[in-house]
Amino acid sequence: MVRQAQYRQSKFVAKIDPEIVKQRFEVQKEMMAEQTTQVFSNQAEFETKIGKFLNELGLYGIQLHHYRNFAQELYSLTRRFYTNTLSKEATLVAQKWKARGLEEQTLRKVAQFFGIELGQL
Repeated sequence: MVRQAQYRQSKFVAKIDPEIVKQRFEVQKEMMAEQTTQVFSNQAEFETKIGKFLNELGLYGIQLHHYRNFAQELYSLTRRFYTNTLSKEATLVAQKWKARGLEEQTLRKVAQFFGIELGQL
């Protein structure tokens, strides 16, 4: 059965009604707060671990900042992809950072921190 445009439009208008949206947020507010607390806690733990790891590699100053950004991108990828797809996506990110002047060997070490094997850079 094909729904007519007017039917679809009325459903859309109902979904974006400010009162309905407000009610949805009120119902989900507590759950959303709990989720963000968990995510932010995980984020802080990750940042502490990667900071310590990068310091052990002897990085400092502006170098540290760029490798932290690379690590942040890898962390984000690990939350969305697995196995071969993760490796390919991470390789693309590493290629970008290598083109920006970061050292391939260090990029590979950071990727290994996440258990990621990079492809050809």
